Amino acid sequence: MGFALGWVALVLIVAIVQSTTYTGFVEALNEWQFDHLGQAFPAMTFLVLFGLFALPGLFLLGFAIRRFNVARGVRTDTLVIQRSERMLRVLTVLAALLGIATLILLVQFAMLPDGRGAPKRVEVGAAPGRAPVPTPIPVLSEGATRLIGQYRHDRTATFRQNVLVARRDYRFVPVQPANARPTSIVTVFAETSQSPDDLRSMAEERVGVLRRGSLPPAIVHLYRDAGFRVAPDAYVLYPDRNALTWPYVAGAGQLAVAVLLLVIAALLTRRRLRLLRRDAARSVDTAPQGDPPLIA
Repeated sequence: MGFALGWVALVLIVAIVQSTTYTGFVEALNEWQFDHLGQAFPAMTFLVLFGLFALPGLFLLGFAIRRFNVARGVRTDTLVIQRSERMLRVLTVLAALLGIATLILLVQFAMLPDGRGAPKRVEVGAAPGRAPVPTPIPVLSEGATRLIGQYRHDRTATFRQNVLVARRDYRFVPVQPANARPTSIVTVFAETSQSPDDLRSMAEERVGVLRRGSLPPAIVHLYRDAGFRVAPDAYVLYPDRNALTWPYVAGAGQLAVAVLLLVIAALLTRRRLRLLRRDAARSVDTAPQGDPPLIA
């Protein structure tokens, strides 16, 4: 029984980590969806992976419980209490695991560049202090940056992220040297404002927060399908820190809501368990204790 519970918990942790870092089975399934369906369904992918790999553990857990109860000849009311106890343990473990995942996202949020200080001047296609050189560009410092380059607003890609009742639209453009070749590797992107006016008046120099490896996988896939060569861990210039941190805050918010629902369910299960134990104790106290004594 302990092995089965451990297996289910391990599968849940691995699924959460792969969904957060976009690696392993999550990456493979999402890429397959992009290739064959034109879009990915992250929530469905998570549920399918968790259900598929957790199924053996759940089967072993149910089999062990039934075998244990049959061997002991447990009463019906005792079985109900035991099931409620197991449900309470499962809800508690799930809430704890999702709470850990929430803390991980918050730690990642705290480690993001804050954009403070004087912006560093970076020209796409040029090494700092040198003449322009072909892409890929050297390793850049994350944080406040003044990015100079050719903003390809004619190649804007849109990405929508839904979070419960909220949603946010992202628009990304490649930033390349003015003399970039069609086969050049794109190493820098910029998130643009959602206003169409800003798109038309986009300048070749922008100030924002530079972050490496934060381009959404859907955008990477979209540009590659369009013929662009996108560098791994490409840089993205965000207009401010709020735009950079929104996915982390949104993800932590969703997990926090899930934790809250699990905690509420655990409290209700705990209350039901207390009532069941009380009723079971009363039934034992009121049960016949044997034949009454005979009067001579």
